[in-house]
Amino acid sequence: MIAPRTSVAGQFGPFLLAFGLALPLLALSGRVAPLGPESGFEIGNDFVALLGLSFAGIQLVAHRRSASLRAAWGWAALGTLLIAVEDHLEPLVAPVVPKLLEVGLSNVAWILAASLIVLAGRRYAMRRYVMIVMRLGLAITLAAVGLNFALHAFGFDETAHGMAKAEDLAELAATTTFVLGLLLTQIAPMKSYHFAPDQIGLRARRLFYDFGLETRRRYPAPQPILALPVIRHLFILAIIARFMPGSAGAVRDVYGRGVLAQLGDLLRMGFVHGVDAKSYYVHELYRPEPGLFEATITRVETKNGLNRRIQLLRAAQGGPSDMNDKLEFFRVCEEHGVATAPIMATVEDGALVWMASRDDFDRDLFVKDRRGRGGRFTFNFERAGRFLYRADDGAIVNLAEVLQTLRLSSADRRLIIQPKLRNHPLIGSLAEKSLVVFRVMTCLDSRGEPQATHGVLRLLRRFEPGWPKTPDADWGCEIDVETGAFGLMTGDAPETATRWFTDHPATGERLSGRILEGWREISEAALAAHRVFSARVLVGWDIAWTPEGPVILEGNSNPDVSYFQRVSRTPVGRSPLGPLLNVHLGALTAKLLDQTAREQRRPDADRRDAKPGPRSFVAAKLAVDRFFERGIGGRAAGTLADMRFARWRRANPGATYADFYAHRATLRLERGGAHKTLGLRHYRADPLFASVTHETAQFSNRGRRYFRWFEDRALRSDMVCVDYGCGSLRVGQHFIRHLEPGRYIGLDVVDRFFRDGLTLLGPELVAEKRPYLSAIDAASLEFAARRNPDLIYSTAVLQHVPPAELDAYFGAIVGMMGPRAVAVVNFKSADSTVRIGSSAWAHSFPKLLSSLDRVDPKLIVWHEPQPAGDGDDHAQAMLIIARAPDQLAKWSARPD
Repeated sequence: MIAPRTSVAGQFGPFLLAFGLALPLLALSGRVAPLGPESGFEIGNDFVALLGLSFAGIQLVAHRRSASLRAAWGWAALGTLLIAVEDHLEPLVAPVVPKLLEVGLSNVAWILAASLIVLAGRRYAMRRYVMIVMRLGLAITLAAVGLNFALHAFGFDETAHGMAKAEDLAELAATTTFVLGLLLTQIAPMKSYHFAPDQIGLRARRLFYDFGLETRRRYPAPQPILALPVIRHLFILAIIARFMPGSAGAVRDVYGRGVLAQLGDLLRMGFVHGVDAKSYYVHELYRPEPGLFEATITRVETKNGLNRRIQLLRAAQGGPSDMNDKLEFFRVCEEHGVATAPIMATVEDGALVWMASRDDFDRDLFVKDRRGRGGRFTFNFERAGRFLYRADDGAIVNLAEVLQTLRLSSADRRLIIQPKLRNHPLIGSLAEKSLVVFRVMTCLDSRGEPQATHGVLRLLRRFEPGWPKTPDADWGCEIDVETGAFGLMTGDAPETATRWFTDHPATGERLSGRILEGWREISEAALAAHRVFSARVLVGWDIAWTPEGPVILEGNSNPDVSYFQRVSRTPVGRSPLGPLLNVHLGALTAKLLDQTAREQRRPDADRRDAKPGPRSFVAAKLAVDRFFERGIGGRAAGTLADMRFARWRRANPGATYADFYAHRATLRLERGGAHKTLGLRHYRADPLFASVTHETAQFSNRGRRYFRWFEDRALRSDMVCVDYGCGSLRVGQHFIRHLEPGRYIGLDVVDRFFRDGLTLLGPELVAEKRPYLSAIDAASLEFAARRNPDLIYSTAVLQHVPPAELDAYFGAIVGMMGPRAVAVVNFKSADSTVRIGSSAWAHSFPKLLSSLDRVDPKLIVWHEPQPAGDGDDHAQAMLIIARAPDQLAKWSARPD
C-alpha cells in the first residue's frame, strides 16, 4: 500500500490541529512528571515530540482502513511517544537502578524510537527528501546517544558540563528533524524515476527501496530483523569486516585502490544504497570506470523481490510458469517437445513412484530434491556392474539398497531419480566427474519474444575432489552470445575477485578464444524453452550438452544476474540485457506510479464521482497555456525549449528532438503530471499533487472525430493498421475495437505514452483484440514493415516534429509502406513553417512535399485541408501518401 497525500488543507490542517493538541498534552505531562530546573531543552523536546505524536495520531485515524498505513503511523506514534516520555521516566527509575543502567535504558529508548519513526518514513520513500531527513534524524540520534554515554562514562557534571547541553540540543534537533520528516510525508513531491539507459542498477535500487519491493529476504542473510534501522547498519559493518580483510590487499595491489578508499566505497554503497561488501568485490566496483556502479544490478535487489515483481508483469498472460517443481517442469517440457533430463521415479515420504521400467535403472543415477537449487542435496550412484552402484562415499550398493536409502532420505523432502547425463565428447576434457553446465540468460523483448543475452560456461568445482582447493564453489567463463567464443575464466568468491584465467585452472586446457561448436544449438534450446514458459519475463537456463544434443536441466525464474555480470565483467546496463530489462523496469515503474496515483488520497476522501474543478481555475490554466503558444510567449517558450534541448543533447549525443520530447513528457508523467490526451481533466483541490484524474467512459469518446475520417473512407476490419505516434491511444482505441484481433500496431517514441491508455481500455478488450504496442526502434519498424500494413496513420504527431527532422519522420513512415499501402498524416497547416509553441510547429505543404520528395521521389501525395478546431489558430490538414494511384484515389475520395 502506497501512502496517500491529501489536499493542501488536508496536509496542513492535521499539523495545525496537532499543534493545538500538543500544548495541553505538554501541560499535562509537566503536572504528571515535572522536569528539573535545567529543563529548557527538555520542554522544547517534549513539545516537538507531542506535536509529532498528535500528528501521527491524526494520520492514524485518517488511514485506519489501510493495514499498511495504519501500521506505519502506529510506529510513528509509538516512536514519538517514547521520545516524549523518556525524560519523564528518568526520575522514576533513578532511585532503583544504577546510573549506567539508567543511561543504557535511556539510549535504548532513543534508538528504538528513532528506528520506529524511520520505519514509518520508509512507507513514503518515493517522496523527495523524506528519507534524507529521516536518515539525518537517525544520525543526530546516534550522536546524542554517544554524547549521553560519554557524559556518564567519564563522570562529567550533568548540570554544568557543556557536553550535557550539547546532548540536550542534539536530542531536540533529532526530534525536530523526525517531526519534519513526518510532515514531509504529506507535502513532499514525488521523486523522478527517469534515468539514463545504462543506469539500470541505480534505477532498480531506487524502485526496490522506495516502493518496498522486498517480498522475501534471501540475501545477504534471510533474517528480516537485519533490515531494521540501526541493525541494518551494524550488519553492513559486519559484512565489511567479513569480506574486506580477504580482498582489500589484492585489490590494492592489482588496481591501486587503497584500503581506506575501499572502506569509503563500502560505507557509502552500504549505508546509502544498501549494497553489501561481497557484491562490491564480486562485481569489481572498485574499478576506476565512470558509471560502473550505476549500471550494475546486485543480488540485494534481484533476489529479495525485484525479480518477482518483474515476473508478475506477465502473470496475466497465462501459460506454464512453475519452474521450481522439477516434476511439473519435466512434464511441461515433455508435452511441448523441449528436450529435458528425464525423470525415472519420484520418492516422497518413503513412497516410490516408478516412471520408467526397472531395466532403465541399470545405469548411472543422479538424485536431487524435487524443488532444490544449486546442486544442494544430491546423490550420485555410478554403475559398477549390473544393478550395482558406487555411492558418493565409495561403497558398492545394489538397486534395492539405493532405493532404501532414498526412501529413508525422503522423510522431509521429495526426491526425483534421473539418469546421470554425460558430457558431449567435445567438452569431455573440461570436467572429470561433474556435468558441465551452460547457463543461458533469456529475456522477453517488447514484442514478447525471448532473446538470449548472456552465456556462461559453469564448472562445478565443488564436485571435483581432484581439483585444486579454492574458496570458489564454481568456476565460470563468459560465452559470446553471437559467436560462441569463450572469454576469461574466474571464480565466484570475493577472495578470488582479481584472479582471471585464460586456461582451465585445473587441467591447463586453453579456453579463452576457443569457439564452442554447439553454442548455437544450446542457445536455441534456451529460446525454445522460454517460448513455452512465456509467462516469465526473465529466465536463467541451466543446460547440458550431451552426445544426444542440448538438454534443459532447469529454468530459474529468479536468476542470479550477478553471476553473468561477474564472468563477463560487464554490468547489466552495458550488456544486451540492459535495453530489454529497461523496458520491463519501465513497465514496473509505470505500474507502481499508477498505484501511487490512485492511492495518493485520504481514504475518507476517495470519491469516484470527482467533480471538475472551478471553471475559473480551468479558464486560468487554459489562458496560461494559450499565452505560451502564441506571440511573445510562444517565442520565449520555444527559445527556452531549444536551450534545454541543446543542454540535454550534450549529455545525450546523437539524440533527436523526438527523443528530447519523449524525455520531457515521460518526466512529466512520472512526476504525476497530466496526460493531455486521456480525456476530461478533473482538477483536484491539491495543486501540489497530480492535477488530473481520468475516467474510462470519457476516454472512450476521445479521438472519435479523427477515427470517423478513416471510417468514412476505405477502412476495413481486416486491414493491418499502424498507428505511428499512438500516444495514449485516444485514436488508436477506436481502431483496436474496429479491427480484427492482432491487426493493430501502435508505435511511439517511448512505451510510457500508451500505458495509461492501455489501462483505460480494460484487460478484456486487450486480451480479445491483441494489439501490438512497442516503442519505436529498428526492430519494431522492421516488424511493422514485415506485417505489410494496409494503412499507416499519424495523428497530431507531425506538429511536434521540428523542420530539421522531417526527413527522418517521413523516412520511418515510408519505410513501412509496401506497394499497396497508404499513409495518412494529420498536421497543422500554415503558409510557411512557423513555431506555435515550445515543442510544436505548423508546417507548409510545400515544405512537407519537399521532404517527401527527398525520402522517395516516386511517392504520390494528396493534400486535403480540414477545418480548424475551436480555438485553433492554425488550420488542420491531411497528407495522403501512396505508391499506387488507385489506392490514393480510394482514400482521397470524400464521402457523400
